[in-house]
Amino acid sequence: MAATACSGSPRTAATPTTSSNSAAASTTASTSSTSPTSTTTAPPNALTWVALGDSYSAGNGASTPEVKVSDNCSRDPAGAFAVFGAATLRAKGQPVALDLRSCDGADVRDVVNTQATTIVPASADAISVTMGGNDFGFSQVLVGCLSRGCRSLDQDTDQFPGFTHEPGRSDWDVLQQRIADALITLRPKLAPRGQVYLLTYPIPFPAQPDATCIQTTAPLNQINRDLANAATDRLDTTIIAAATAANARAGTPFVTTVEWRTGLDIAPRVVTDQAGVVRRVRDNPNGICSPEPMVNGIVTTSELRDSFHPTDRGLRFAGDAVAKAISVHNQAG
Repeated sequence: MAATACSGSPRTAATPTTSSNSAAASTTASTSSTSPTSTTTAPPNALTWVALGDSYSAGNGASTPEVKVSDNCSRDPAGAFAVFGAATLRAKGQPVALDLRSCDGADVRDVVNTQATTIVPASADAISVTMGGNDFGFSQVLVGCLSRGCRSLDQDTDQFPGFTHEPGRSDWDVLQQRIADALITLRPKLAPRGQVYLLTYPIPFPAQPDATCIQTTAPLNQINRDLANAATDRLDTTIIAAATAANARAGTPFVTTVEWRTGLDIAPRVVTDQAGVVRRVRDNPNGICSPEPMVNGIVTTSELRDSFHPTDRGLRFAGDAVAKAISVHNQAG
């Protein structure tokens, strides 16, 4: 997702280790008019990993610089979570050929109609993807939160900003089907026993952020933080439901969901807003202004679009989570 926010907070400084096994050290870039990619030379017995998705997959928020690979696509070839995940697998002896195709600002249709079109059928052992955030309108939502205050977006009757609403259907149902349809479209790209690894999004805020930090980094009060967390959590449950629906339609599981949320073992808080709406709000113990943040607040030290995107710690977390899911799937075979 691409956030056009204001300015902001320092990020955790960390970069991928540079070695002969590092994806960053062995990456060669190739650009086309339809699907700008960055691929590694395939060693023998390499696992083919194609990384699709929006800015969360493209590495927005990392401390390393982004590269503009086409007029409509930027990514961080050193900070994308797939780079960290591939390095984790290589360290365990699994060669990886990584193909980075994710772009900031991509929506579900961009993933299907641009990023995935040139993947050779039956070739990918693993496809990682984040999608749905830009369809939901995260950028507009965050700008609205900062300028006017957050509004309810997690209820069935709520409507997303800039979304094409369908009569008689909730925006959440339309988005769920859109993601499920996209997953079905990706299935023919998978090698035998290949899997799509669909990530959720990290929830923005902890239950009790540092008070001084939050005033300068993400100046939203508790009510607005609750609304932002509830909307992101509803987006995540919709993503998981889409994966379940796609697996059911396919008849055999080909989508594995990978949680980018932390704190799922902590019971949600029950809150009631001024309109009497009761919400179960899930928090992120590693959110903005927590002791170990995996999410940036408003960034002033670099590109503004890094605001409200994962820190290096968050990107490493996601990369390791996908690498673990790949290893578990392969060992089960």
